[in-house]
Amino acid sequence: MMQRTTRSCLSKKQNKNIFSVLTQNKRNYSNEKDLKKTALYDLHDELKASFVPFAGYKMPVMYNLAQYKDALKREHMQCRNSAALFDVSHMGQVTVVGEDAQEFLETITPSNLQPLKVGGARLTQFTNEKGGILDDLMITKKEEPHRFYVVINAACVESDMKHMLNALETLKSKKSGKLFKETVKVELISGRSLIAVQGPKAIDSVLPLLLSDEARDRVKNTKFMNAVDDVLQVEGSVKGGLPSKASVPVQLSRCGYTGEDGFEISVPDEYAIALAQTLLRVGGTSPIVGAAGLGARDTLRLEAGLCLMGHDMNPEITPIEAGLNFTIMKRRREEGGFPGYEVIKKQLEQGISQLRVGFSYGQETVGTGKAAVIAREGYKFKDLKTGEEIGHVTSGTLSPILGHPIGMGYIKTEYSAEGTEIGIQIRNNLQVAKIVKMPFVPTRYFK
Repeated sequence: MMQRTTRSCLSKKQNKNIFSVLTQNKRNYSNEKDLKKTALYDLHDELKASFVPFAGYKMPVMYNLAQYKDALKREHMQCRNSAALFDVSHMGQVTVVGEDAQEFLETITPSNLQPLKVGGARLTQFTNEKGGILDDLMITKKEEPHRFYVVINAACVESDMKHMLNALETLKSKKSGKLFKETVKVELISGRSLIAVQGPKAIDSVLPLLLSDEARDRVKNTKFMNAVDDVLQVEGSVKGGLPSKASVPVQLSRCGYTGEDGFEISVPDEYAIALAQTLLRVGGTSPIVGAAGLGARDTLRLEAGLCLMGHDMNPEITPIEAGLNFTIMKRRREEGGFPGYEVIKKQLEQGISQLRVGFSYGQETVGTGKAAVIAREGYKFKDLKTGEEIGHVTSGTLSPILGHPIGMGYIKTEYSAEGTEIGIQIRNNLQVAKIVKMPFVPTRYFK
């Protein structure tokens, strides 16, 4: 397997930039005493994590910063070249169950769940009446009849649950004629953590924990955007006087937020630390897996061209403007039946005025000889000839793989063609950038 190499070193200053980016949205701030902690908090602390407030939680942003000034880059490359472990337990895990559960989910999202087989997953969105994105989410069909497992974004848990419960109370099934509240139950799952292990060797870290060759074959052959329920052998710190070595039932979803192969593992809280410790020990003195925080998670998802809710998506942006057309399959485009359908249908038929695009530029600011500054959220796109404002940045970073700044934003569609040169107003300088195809770094999903 070819290793990916880095063409730059993220400096201490750039590490600090990640702290500010991850906490700049006021929705993420909480008083220190009010912050919640995941079941993995003590392990993060033991591993010398630096913490930030995020979505109401005290979350690790990176590890061993005092020892490694390039900590973020090290975690990023750990994921690209081997495997990295992320705590994503702040995400909301939800069950939707009942005889009309599928129809309910299709009534509040543009997803096509009819052809979904057991274990299959869909990326979709909650949309409003204007077609805007309230949140993006993952829906997985479970083996039990009429049961779905849903993962929602951490910052949107409260609003998403309110949205779903309100829909239960007010919307009716076309099939049964009953209010959905009579046939469907929506519950926020408690007592379970979510651990993501991502990278080309993620599969090699999970297989040794499975109990049989049959299980190993099953998990090894699970494709991207599919999930299986299985049992993992873990050994480490547990709560409540439970045995330190145990066989633990988990859900393994082959998906992630890095552009790499990997799994999101739903595990009972009491075994979360033991599972993480077991994964971090795979490989012995040459461990396969290393801990990674929110900082690397952000740079990884940006290289993969993946949206961040509240930044690259919001209630004013539709899935079509966000370039997420692939999440709305033919049947839903034709039949509709979800919030904002008429707006989205019109955009599909007549086109859009703005589009999410990727951009990049060199390591130096043109004409200054100085290192290029990362384009941050809110910076304006400009027409290089007229100076007209033509869009804005929603996410930006310095790519550890490419060695230069990259980012995403929304731009007038006439400027969205690959190769188009635009200006980005960065403080007092107009940075020349080029529209590029995403992902910036090729993805390696197991398909």
